[in-house]
Amino acid sequence: MAEIYPTVFFEADPYTEIGKIRPYFLIGFGVFTFNPKGQYQQADGSKVWVYLQPLRTEGQGMPNYPERKLYSLQQNAIQAGFGLKYHVSERFGVSFELINRVTKTDYLDDVSTTYIDSKDFYAFFGPTSPVAKVAEQMANNPVFKNGGAPLLGWGEGGLRGSPKYNDYYYSSNIKLSYRFDIFRKSRGMLKLRGKTMNCPKPVL
Repeated sequence: MAEIYPTVFFEADPYTEIGKIRPYFLIGFGVFTFNPKGQYQQADGSKVWVYLQPLRTEGQGMPNYPERKLYSLQQNAIQAGFGLKYHVSERFGVSFELINRVTKTDYLDDVSTTYIDSKDFYAFFGPTSPVAKVAEQMANNPVFKNGGAPLLGWGEGGLRGSPKYNDYYYSSNIKLSYRFDIFRKSRGMLKLRGKTMNCPKPVL
């Protein structure tokens, strides 16, 4: 992530930082992992957390849906944001940041396209597979909570998510920073040069 401080170019003495509040922009590239989960209601009424990606809730990787690939749990994102930094000293700083991350996946929440027929789970995992039973419930909770009875718009082909846009998320951070000033001599010379190169004031 790169930090860009545009106001530095308008400061009378940009080499002096102590006590200053500087706005800045952030831009960069990130790699992350994720693994969406949901609560599965067991036969006795108790609930347990289950991972959703292996259940193929929208038919990912099934022969009936060749265009729907099993999504990867490792993805990348373009990061951009802005922040404010307060310089406590030349080495220490405190920052507040707001960052937006646009990802290359639409499955952060395991929801993207349309509902599939619940029979497809049993055809893929097996007619007696416990995985198919879990997948059937997690793919269509509204119908499950309705006792399995069909609901208008919640059946096969009904809109489950919006495939037009990939997912994105925001984060806000409070950051403490410390600078290892290995170029102290160079910085000192720049400060001195900045002061000595100022135009002299006219004296009457």
